[in-house]
Amino acid sequence: MAASTLLQSSSVSLRSNPKPTPRNPRISRHYFPIKASTSPDISPNTNTSPISSQPVLKHRRPADENIREEARRHSSTHNHHGFSAKYVPFNADPCTTESYSLDEIVYRSRSGGLLDVQHDMDALKKYDGQYWRSLFDSRVGKTTWPYGSGVWSKKEWVLPEIDSDDIVSAFEGNSNLFWAERYGKQFLDMNDLWVKHCGISHTGSFKDLGMTVLVSQVNRLRKMNRPVVGVGCASTGDTSAALSAYCAAAGIPSIVFLPANRISLAQLVQPIANGAFVLSIDTDFDGCMQLIREVTAELPIYLANSLNSLRLEGQKTAAIEILQQFDWEVPDWVIVPGGNLGNIYAFYKGFKMCEELGLVDRIPRLVCAQAANANPLYLHYQSGWAEFKPVKANTTFASAIQIGDPVSIDRAVFALKNSNGIVEEATEEELMDAMAQADSTGMFICPHTGVALTALIKLRNSGVIGPTDRTVVVSTAHGLKFTQSKIDYHSKEIADMACRFANPPVQVDADFGGCHLGVMAYNLTSQAVIDGGINPVSIQMQWGVAAQAHQQQQYRSPTPRNENIVRPMSSWTADDEILVLVFDEALSVGDGVLGISFSGIFNQHLKGFYKCSFMDGGVKKNMAVTQFEAADARRCFPCWDEPALKATFKITVDVPSELTALSNMPVIHEKLNGHLKTVYFEESPMMSTYLVAVVVGLFDHIEDTTADGIKVRVYCPVGKKDKGKFALNVAVKALDLYKKYFSMPYALPKLDMVAIPEFSGGAMENYGLITYRETELLHDDLHSAAANKQRLVIVVTHEVAHQWFGNLVTMEWWTHLWLNEGFATWISYLATDCLFPEWKIWTQFLGETTGGLRMDALETSHPIEVEVHHARSVDEVFDAISYKKGSSVIRMLQDYLCDDIFQRSLSSYMKKYAYKNAKTEDLWSVLSEESGVQVNAMMDTWTKLKGYPVLSVKSEDYILEFEQSQFLSSGLHGDSHWIVPITFCLGSYDKRKTFLLETKHDRLDLYELFHSSEGNSSLFEEKNQEKFDEHLWVKINIGQTGFYRVKYDERLTARLRNAIEDNCLSAMDKFGFLDDTYALCEAGEVSLSSLLSLMHVYRKELDCIVLLRLIDICYDVAKISSDAIPNSVNDMKQFFINLLLFSAERLGWETMSGESHLSAMLREAVLMALATFGHDKTHEEAMKRFQAYLSDRNTSLLPVDSRKAAYTVVIRNTSTVNRNGLETLLNVYKEADAVQEKTRLLYIMASCPDPNIVLEVLNFMLSDEVRDQDAVYVLAGISLQGRETAWRWFKENWDLILNKYGPSLLIMRFITDIITPFCSHEKADEIEAFFASRMDPSFAMNVTQSIERVRIKARWVENIRQEESLQELVRRLACSG
Repeated sequence: MAASTLLQSSSVSLRSNPKPTPRNPRISRHYFPIKASTSPDISPNTNTSPISSQPVLKHRRPADENIREEARRHSSTHNHHGFSAKYVPFNADPCTTESYSLDEIVYRSRSGGLLDVQHDMDALKKYDGQYWRSLFDSRVGKTTWPYGSGVWSKKEWVLPEIDSDDIVSAFEGNSNLFWAERYGKQFLDMNDLWVKHCGISHTGSFKDLGMTVLVSQVNRLRKMNRPVVGVGCASTGDTSAALSAYCAAAGIPSIVFLPANRISLAQLVQPIANGAFVLSIDTDFDGCMQLIREVTAELPIYLANSLNSLRLEGQKTAAIEILQQFDWEVPDWVIVPGGNLGNIYAFYKGFKMCEELGLVDRIPRLVCAQAANANPLYLHYQSGWAEFKPVKANTTFASAIQIGDPVSIDRAVFALKNSNGIVEEATEEELMDAMAQADSTGMFICPHTGVALTALIKLRNSGVIGPTDRTVVVSTAHGLKFTQSKIDYHSKEIADMACRFANPPVQVDADFGGCHLGVMAYNLTSQAVIDGGINPVSIQMQWGVAAQAHQQQQYRSPTPRNENIVRPMSSWTADDEILVLVFDEALSVGDGVLGISFSGIFNQHLKGFYKCSFMDGGVKKNMAVTQFEAADARRCFPCWDEPALKATFKITVDVPSELTALSNMPVIHEKLNGHLKTVYFEESPMMSTYLVAVVVGLFDHIEDTTADGIKVRVYCPVGKKDKGKFALNVAVKALDLYKKYFSMPYALPKLDMVAIPEFSGGAMENYGLITYRETELLHDDLHSAAANKQRLVIVVTHEVAHQWFGNLVTMEWWTHLWLNEGFATWISYLATDCLFPEWKIWTQFLGETTGGLRMDALETSHPIEVEVHHARSVDEVFDAISYKKGSSVIRMLQDYLCDDIFQRSLSSYMKKYAYKNAKTEDLWSVLSEESGVQVNAMMDTWTKLKGYPVLSVKSEDYILEFEQSQFLSSGLHGDSHWIVPITFCLGSYDKRKTFLLETKHDRLDLYELFHSSEGNSSLFEEKNQEKFDEHLWVKINIGQTGFYRVKYDERLTARLRNAIEDNCLSAMDKFGFLDDTYALCEAGEVSLSSLLSLMHVYRKELDCIVLLRLIDICYDVAKISSDAIPNSVNDMKQFFINLLLFSAERLGWETMSGESHLSAMLREAVLMALATFGHDKTHEEAMKRFQAYLSDRNTSLLPVDSRKAAYTVVIRNTSTVNRNGLETLLNVYKEADAVQEKTRLLYIMASCPDPNIVLEVLNFMLSDEVRDQDAVYVLAGISLQGRETAWRWFKENWDLILNKYGPSLLIMRFITDIITPFCSHEKADEIEAFFASRMDPSFAMNVTQSIERVRIKARWVENIRQEESLQELVRRLACSG
């Protein structure tokens, strides 16, 4: 995989190891203490808990005493505390005087609107939140009437004035919240999903909670001799079942109106059995509602439908229970079925009451889920709340979802607006599929809950709900409701419904043999041929890809016949992601077939089998893409998902006929079937699961053929195939080059390369089907800068190299990842040098070396061969150690052994391990055999130890003294030592020497080397000694091929500075001396004054690689100076401008005829630096040229290599007062079609010095205007002035960011780019405190490394402040011109 602005991400596990700490510590907190006491007396002392600290001895109730009498004996529950409630018009003006006692029989306000129950909040607020939490918790599990009930344990908030004698309680309880772990993890990749059952009557109905309150109030009214003879409702089953149960318990007559042939038989039984008067009416539900309203208006029958807002008082307690059972922590989301829209308002009311009374500090976001056949609220929401239109429900076989209740629309809208809520809908097929999936995990839910789960699935797939969001799905009825719908589904008897998760019974003969085969038969998706163990494994897959059907896919293949079939018991370990199959009988040795049925989800997290979108002619369309490295193949199909367990793959996909389907191998056959087509691919050679790939979408393509007849294609967005020509040419040449270099042909008959619009990394080397971020594959002459072009070549050659290093020969385990990535990085430079020698690419390889040295100088670094115990942490080793240090030590070894031996060894290695797996030791063994050198003895120190040495070099006469120690940016020194291949030259590159430093100390006599070309002059003793002492320079590590740093003594340092001024050193050695000095300065071993003095020597430098490093150092020193010596920052910037003016004048703004690739690259960097440091003339010129560009996008006045500098000037002159620059750049961004131009603009947008503009850009980054993958460009450009704003924004939006991007490499970029600009120990402490409760294995190392960088810079600031003459030096350098 290409080392990029991003690498690869996953969050999975492969090996059975001790389980890590859960990602979200809240998971382990669903247990809470239960304490008992006598019924508490309420006291206004808000600091006193109602829970008694002493155990209470409770006597048994006498035989002649009932539970109400017992309650009175213990404590009167009459209202002595001034709590009260009344009816008021819903959402009325605060000044209204209209109100009604709860004892009145009234359902509507004078204006005809709904009523709401309003509590005396002032009285309730006399007691703080802690008091109410303790009070409610103390009643959990009580048997003292009426507190065993979930509703009545919150009596003061429900019906505060009712006497306990009047309470009717039967079914509702507060201990029925259960963990839905398997469903969340198996189907949605969620680790904090819960389902709340709101009642445990025959129906399990949410109505239980409302009916206990409503019937209790009727019980009270009847005792008050109010004109109420019974209670009535219209229902399709659940309301009538709950009502009849409570009325029967209280001895109150009930009457229910049911629509004939539109009810659940299971629920019809309960009202009849409970003695209700049941009227089966030849009309629909709306007709029944009309009749019950008329009846209750004319007769003394109390209305029990949602028009009566008293019901909501009981239903709101479900919200309080959710908070209570999470130990008063607020979940992120609560999803409520919206057949009856009063439900959503009831939950809002419960949560809001807890917030207002101080039990919690916020409320969750609410989601209302409606069935598509009756979805008035969903349509209202989609219109932006513009207009509500009542909906006539369409008939459906599952009648429970027929109701589209418009009665409570105002209450529902109020609740959703005030909770930042969402409305989703579910088609009948979607909810039935969701029910079937949920039932398979043990839930057994009703269609109402199926609607809610469908909403969850959609919001999860779209990324709105994140993997770690605590989410509660409310189940408002039991699965026995409409059981016939489940029977029809699993029997596949529903017309026009696929019933994709059906589990039909198997018809067998009534004998043992028939039953045996019937029980063991299984629906197969993958077949594994097992030969006495695991290997070899051949997996055969048939994938059905429904790219535009709710982002889900299903897999099916035929069941083998006439075989001895054994069906195992299975268990799933979610943390380790291991499926355990246990067989009742021992399996015989031999070939067998393992069949597994499975389904998956097209996620939007850029890993596994995911969905991404693209624009085609102004229309948004979807694409399906796989990204399996490191361990995400399991997200798509069951497999042994480890690199060493290779298999062959034969893939078949069903796709819409107009789409292109690609996989690792060529297509052998396509078969049309209506609007779908089945595409069959050839069987693959042996390969690892992480290399399997499928891409489905709309593309144009171009193709070419190698000398060996290998067909190479580049698949581009429709209408842009010409932009793939350059990459195609590079790939064809690279295939031929690698075939010769490795003496091994490319193993597959074709190679496809595909531009993917949304991609987490830079590219992925899937065997025969390489996927790329668009910027890494598409070349546009008008919009691709020289740096873009060079990057494209390196990435393409990197990925093509993986077809050998990684795909043909694969690392045995992720510990040896560097064998893939280090070698692919190294050889991509070798290939680029062959293809474009004029680019002098090996000089630019020093950028890779510097990146590796910088990372490996941290105390929190890791060895190249790092132990990976848990695949969840694999992400973090796709880093600079595996790529940059890995490739650098390879180059060091190649230089030591010589090119021919090294190439011959790699050829032997390829032949020996083709189609197999290898370890680092295997490579060393082959290299040792070919070279005669004990490579492992030398290289083990470089791959098994973290860090690298700094060589302290001293000169005394003709003697060089070497001392090695581990270099750390902290300024400390470790005890490790390495076997170091040292190269050096003396006074010229003609006098050079190579030797191995195998100990911590060594001495080298230079006499012979110095005299090798001096002859036997008799004047030696005097003249040559003087020449040696004063003029002869020594450069250690020629060409910077060694992975180490060098610290020279003062005399050698002075000589090297003179050699640079005399232009005696190569570009690579000038780079190395400058880079080592900077690193030593950061570590406190060289003063900043010394570094600045050395930088002044480079003021007339023109070499590209040296100037690029000089510019980077200028940036870093400017940032550290702003904290260390803020008064000298302007002088420092002027000094840096002086350093760059010489090269800027020669490069200019416009492309010169015949100029080199390196000049074009350098122009962009130099102008960008001058713009950043505030050079007035650069700013003036940039603004003029930018205005010309706005008038004509094709103007030659602002060529592609100069645009970033112009954009930088525009944004740096933008402020809150003058926003024109930002608005203009945003318009250019939105109008840009080329991805290169968009990324160029994103890179500079957050570089504004105004923190308010930075904040606006960060929020823009999270919008739909910016693809998730492109956030990295914005983060990389955050200005120093905006760092505090960015950190505050990051903390405030942490949950949103984590949910949107998931634990991934994207998150690592957020962490690194926002944390590392700081330079104080106080800020490091603050960062540590923030992440203390948020750490995750996938980014833990990244956090600790970032904090270490902050502390390193804090120490550097302290060192700089102690340099007494520094500021005077800076002033002189600024004036030097």
